[in-house]
Amino acid sequence: MIIGILAGFLVCGGVLFNDRIAKIDDPCGAISVHGFCGWLGAVCVGIFADGTYGTGWNGVGTAIYLGRASQGVTGLLHGDTRQFLCQLFGATLCAGWAFGATYTVFWVVNKVKSMRVAPEVELEGLDIPEFGLKGYPEDAVVTVEA
Repeated sequence: MIIGILAGFLVCGGVLFNDRIAKIDDPCGAISVHGFCGWLGAVCVGIFADGTYGTGWNGVGTAIYLGRASQGVTGLLHGDTRQFLCQLFGATLCAGWAFGATYTVFWVVNKVKSMRVAPEVELEGLDIPEFGLKGYPEDAVVTVEA
């Protein structure tokens, strides 16, 4: 529940940060949901893991881990600073790689052919130019008379 509450605040704050401060065009909030909250979820393993799960993964708990046999992955709140640092480093490395690779691909594609539409089309919307019909046609609203 705590992780969900943290993620809820982070996704909302992340959308506002991307839009207002970083000036990143992300109309559906994908960077906040998958990037920021994905990073948080990975780091939270290093904070909240209680040793219940993960026995045998990467050699953890196969013999003795944190003084106990068959001990699973344990996070910061349960005595393992190393797991927290590993999760923090790994999540940050993955986020940096994903951002760098995506930025590079979009930069190259944009140099070959611009991904932006004309300013007039931006104002009008992409429904008709891209799909040939309105996304919210007036006749889609049905009124029922009693």
